[in-house]
Amino acid sequence: MTKKNDYHYDYLILATGSIGSDFGIPGVAEHATLFNSFDGALAVRADLEEFLEQQKNNPEQSLNITVVVGGPSGVELMAELANFKNHHQIDPERITLTLVNASQVLLPALTEPELSQKAKDFLTRRGVEVLNDTRVLGMTKHRLTLLDGQQLLTDKVYWATGLQVEPISNRWGIAINNHGQLTVDKHFRVLTEEGVPLSNVFAAGNIAAFTQNNQEGLPQLALAAEYAGNIIINRLIYQLGLAKDHRQSAKEQKNPGYFVSLGKNYGLSNAYGRNGSAGLVARWAKHGINLSFFAGIGSAYGFFRYFRYGRPKR
Repeated sequence: MTKKNDYHYDYLILATGSIGSDFGIPGVAEHATLFNSFDGALAVRADLEEFLEQQKNNPEQSLNITVVVGGPSGVELMAELANFKNHHQIDPERITLTLVNASQVLLPALTEPELSQKAKDFLTRRGVEVLNDTRVLGMTKHRLTLLDGQQLLTDKVYWATGLQVEPISNRWGIAINNHGQLTVDKHFRVLTEEGVPLSNVFAAGNIAAFTQNNQEGLPQLALAAEYAGNIIINRLIYQLGLAKDHRQSAKEQKNPGYFVSLGKNYGLSNAYGRNGSAGLVARWAKHGINLSFFAGIGSAYGFFRYFRYGRPKR
């Protein structure tokens, strides 16, 4: 039921995604840039262009940038900022980069400690100060207050954390966790409060709370949503009587390999063993998976445009 109309269904797939959240931390909504949308990315670019313009007239102009959270979005953004700084050969004293991460390691959703360390080493070598196990208590225009009482001076804060799902009414007796996500089973069927799966209601993407082998849930990446979508489609085909079995469930199917971009020519992946891969191998694997994604969704325009502009340089 919506404000405009009522819709009848035989099967329902909920995939409403997520919205930005400041966790109720004072000052974040007023002074930080939420990096969870295309508009947020454009705001970052505008800030950097403005800094370069100011540098022409005032070479002593400085910029202190802080990125909050060490998930895929935060790490990828900080890697781009570091590459921007090095590409323009900006004096290290003119731009300072700090990554504030509440978790004990970077990229916790990838569940590979070796990748976390490789990500930290990559950023540190490029002049980024990484503060793990550090929580933000409050924020003003030019200052972050951390939980341990430390005051961090900053000009720009990009808030890449605090994703929360779109609110879902709980009048139907479905299981919703503390993050507002719908609890699902191994076929991504939505569970009732009693833990019984609904046969015709599914959830995928950030709205679905799915765990495998009692580990942390799927990362908030497009590949994770695609992984869930494939399992849901297989289950639907089975329930419609179009296949003799439902193939593999999420409990039986291996998680896809995830790729984290560290600039145009570098990356990290957990697709090649426990230690993952970094640098040259992940660099080409990252671009290969991006091209296969466009091919998978049948976007010839996206495929050829990416091949022209997004492929790595030598």
